Amino acid sequence: MEYVEDLGTYADIPVVHILDAWKKTYGKEFFAKSKKLFIERGDASLSDFEAEDIWKG
Repeated sequence: MEYVEDLGTYADIPVVHILDAWKKTYGKEFFAKSKKLFIERGDASLSDFEAEDIWKG
């Protein structure tokens, strides 16, 4: 992840700003599909942390 713009300090996570940025970056269709999948899976994780590769840079 790279920070390319400082958007200020927030008392809490700026979820609305994050979701707007995802929509802008990935498109409304991708965002809608991701949101639907997240809702369908409930609290299940969308990734498997234990199965991820370790970067050996």
